Amino acid sequence: MTLTIVREFGELIAAALMPRTPQVVYATLMVTVCSYGIYHGLEVLARVMELTYPWILILFGLILILVAGHMEPSNLLPVLQSDVKTIIHSCLNPIAWRGEVFILGMFFTSLARPDLARRNGFIAVLAVGLILTINALACTAVFGVTTGRLNFATFELVRLAGFGPFLTRLDALWMIIWIVGIFGKVALFHYATVTGTAQLFRLKNHRCIIAPLSILLIAFSLSQFNSLTSLLSWLTGPWIPYAFLYEMGVPTFLLIVALLKGKKIASRNKLSKN
Repeated sequence: MTLTIVREFGELIAAALMPRTPQVVYATLMVTVCSYGIYHGLEVLARVMELTYPWILILFGLILILVAGHMEPSNLLPVLQSDVKTIIHSCLNPIAWRGEVFILGMFFTSLARPDLARRNGFIAVLAVGLILTINALACTAVFGVTTGRLNFATFELVRLAGFGPFLTRLDALWMIIWIVGIFGKVALFHYATVTGTAQLFRLKNHRCIIAPLSILLIAFSLSQFNSLTSLLSWLTGPWIPYAFLYEMGVPTFLLIVALLKGKKIASRNKLSKN
């Protein structure tokens, strides 16, 4: 899953800014920076995201205001034109990649206030869902039926943003903020991979496996997809059952096992007391 995010980052930069630069450069730079943050701990990553995310939200709101003149409300109609089966099938892909929020469970034990994890997690999921819904509505209102054929619809939306002759080319500023946001996502997923592997092999220090796992991440992100077309084919096809399995199936199975194990331990303690 992390390798897909790294490759998406490389394809975005190649399509928007530097098409002649090899993908290995993008992957190496991103993974190296993320590995540096992971080496210094989860708090460093959290502080970086805490500083940058407000700017992402402010810029997103500014872009919505600047492209408001290009929006056509009629592009949003008709609502629910297709049958229920088609609508459900078209929702599987967004549900699959929005299910990535399961990664939050890896960090609950690292919180200073674990008792607030559930509430803050729900708030974060609802906030992200609201932002993505607004973004989808804005792109559809501007581009209409062609939205589905755009590889990076939000980036195309940013290119339209401007105010007169002096406030233009906001796409360059947006790319800077977007790169920082992708850094946060890659770093969190990579941190979960590193810590999960360390716990699996019962290693006392996860730092010793950051370098080998980072090398594997770079190698797999480059070898799994030949081009942007193959990446998009993966995301719209095999990715969906894969995501449902690892985002919902595996966590649910582990939860059931933990509940059964907890009941078994509780019954043993009860018998020992008697």
